[in-house]
Amino acid sequence: MSEAPVLVLNAGSSSLKYQLVVPETAEVQAKGIVERIGEAGSAVADHTAAMQTVEDDLANTGVDLDTVGLRAVGHRVVHGGPDFSDPTIIDDNVLEEIKDLIESRWRDDQIASRLRAMATEMLEKLKSGASFADVAAAAGLNLEKRTDIKRGSASSPLSTSQLVMEKFWLASMLMPSLCGATWLSIFTFSTLTPLHWK
Repeated sequence: MSEAPVLVLNAGSSSLKYQLVVPETAEVQAKGIVERIGEAGSAVADHTAAMQTVEDDLANTGVDLDTVGLRAVGHRVVHGGPDFSDPTIIDDNVLEEIKDLIESRWRDDQIASRLRAMATEMLEKLKSGASFADVAAAAGLNLEKRTDIKRGSASSPLSTSQLVMEKFWLASMLMPSLCGATWLSIFTFSTLTPLHWK
């Protein structure tokens, strides 16, 4: 008789992969995938329904999760950070830490999404001929101009550190409503000295 299996799950936004495996022997007793979760026209409305589909699919192959003797259920954690990169037994503390990591990542994603939208809008205004000063003022941001930036030599620091070279480009912005900052960094390059490699 084989060792007790582990049910391994990998839930994505619209799919649920599963595998019933015996770790000691790598024997795969069953595996499958439920797709199109929550999509229009799908019979699987959400992940609760997807899990029921997994149970039904397993039952159709003769596997009853109530009697198979599961020793554990495993799930991949995407936003585990450096503390959750190895298999970890989930308890209330671990669950709370993972929840905090997910919420932090979600907030970061929301801020990045808003910044991208703001950058796109501001770039379109610049391409339409608006001045840097007007674009910054309309966004409630301060404009800082520097002309003493030189390769290989230190100058007094700018308010941000990213630099993207193009005729003009939004290198980095902080939205005042999100971060309380009022800086917009835009860089123009009127003279570029080519490097000569020996």
